[in-house]
Amino acid sequence: MDFKKCSEVYGYKSIAEVEEEELAEKITQKENDWIDAMIANDIPVEKIAVISGRSKEEILSRKH
Repeated sequence: MDFKKCSEVYGYKSIAEVEEEELAEKITQKENDWIDAMIANDIPVEKIAVISGRSKEEILSRKH
C-alpha cells in the first residue's frame, strides 16, 4: 500500500512533515558546520570528502 503525505493529498503539510523537514535542515546545517570547521583547520579536501561523503566540488564551493 502506498502512503501519501498530507501535502500531496490535501495541499498542506502535517505537523510530522514540518518536523521532518526541520530535522533534515538541522542535520544538513550541522554537517555543513563540520565541513566548514575541517576547511578552517586546513584538512585536505580529499579527506573531507571521504569523511563527509560529499563531493570535492561541493566542498570546494563552501570555501570562503
